[in-house]
Order: sequence, then structure tokens, then C-alpha cells
Amino acid sequence: RRTVLFTVAAMAVLWLCGVTPALADSYTPEECLSCHTALQPGLVEQYHDGAMSGAGVTCVSCHGADHAAIDAVQGRVPASTCAQAGCHPQQYAEFAHKDDAGAYVNKHAQGWTRMVAAARYKVMPDEQRYEMCERCHNVGFVSEDGSVGKCDSCHTRHTFSAEEAKEPPACGTCHMGPDHEQIDMWEKSKHGVVYGTEKERAGGDPGRAPTCVTCHMPEMENGEG
Repeated sequence: RRTVLFTVAAMAVLWLCGVTPALADSYTPEECLSCHTALQPGLVEQYHDGAMSGAGVTCVSCHGADHAAIDAVQGRVPASTCAQAGCHPQQYAEFAHKDDAGAYVNKHAQGWTRMVAAARYKVMPDEQRYEMCERCHNVGFVSEDGSVGKCDSCHTRHTFSAEEAKEPPACGTCHMGPDHEQIDMWEKSKHGVVYGTEKERAGGDPGRAPTCVTCHMPEMENGEG
């Protein structure tokens, strides 16, 4: 029902924008922004605030121009798009690196394939799979073209901030709860207490305390990732 309502609203806005949905096979970046500014102004504002907008990356650069194809995949962008030349090929190569046995080295990249192979997941009702498993394990989602990874699991849409991805709450989105309480343990540790206190204090220095990336992804903290 929600999809139908959104589609009706989108068609109405397209008419107001002077575009005939039934006749249009593709849209220009300007048409995308014109209509989505009316439909999803927050999304467009995030895009304008992000570095990719300043670098000339448009809606069409990532999603393509065929709206029917975009709808068919619910707007999902495969990791291969982020990995294309001129964008982030090095970062993708690091994420999707395999060992001599052909297994992904990065545990995040292993997330989806390990999940779908698990017996517990296979017997789980479909309506529970997303909330209990897929919401986090899709960081390693395997797209139809074979590319692995859901980059916006950490670099959230549509700002895709590298700085945001380094923050502990970005990791805590998944590394939380009774079965993997890493963020809870860190927040209660001296490191987490110092970080949180300095974050809240005017003129504070949260860099005094180590965060997740300090130990687990030091190349990111040093600006190499």
C-alpha cells in the first residue's frame, strides 16, 4: 500500500514538473532533482551537502536514468557502481579482497554469504529475516552482477560522509544487542566515557579517546581509507 501511495504521489509531482510519466523512459539529473526536491527534500539536501555533489556526481551517475529499472531494484545501487573507475575502485578492492582459497578476507564482505548459508536463517520466517539478520548482514550483500557490499551500510545516504562512517554510532548500528554488545561495552568503558564526555563538552576533544576505527580500521583514522 505504501508503495502504491508513493507511486501515485510521484506521478502527481512528475505531472506538476511537466513530465509525462507514461511517456518518459529516462530522466535527466535536473529532472530527478526537481521532482525529488518536492517528494524528498531531506534526501536532496543531504545530497547537496555531500562531497559527491560537489564533485559532479549526479543521481543518474549512481542510479541510472531509467526510472522503471530503479523502481525494480527499489533504488538499490550495486557495489560495482561505487567501484567504477574514477570513483572508489581501491576501496572496493580492499573490501572485496580474497585470499588464495577464494574466500573474502574482510568479515563485513563475508556477512551476507555466511548468513544465507546458516541453518538458522534458512528456517526463519521471511518476515523475521530482515529485522533479525539482513538489516546488519546486508553490509556484504551480493548484487545480481556479483559485486559484494552495501556501501551505504556505513556511508549513509545521501551524504556518504567518510567522517560519519568513522563515528562509533555508525558501527553501533549493527554491533549492538545481547548477542554482540560491542558498542554497549565500549560506551561503558573509560574510552567510551571520555569520548562521550568530550563530545558533549563545548570545545571538547573526543580524539583523546580511542574509538572502533582506532584499533579495527586504523587506516581510516589516519585518512588512508
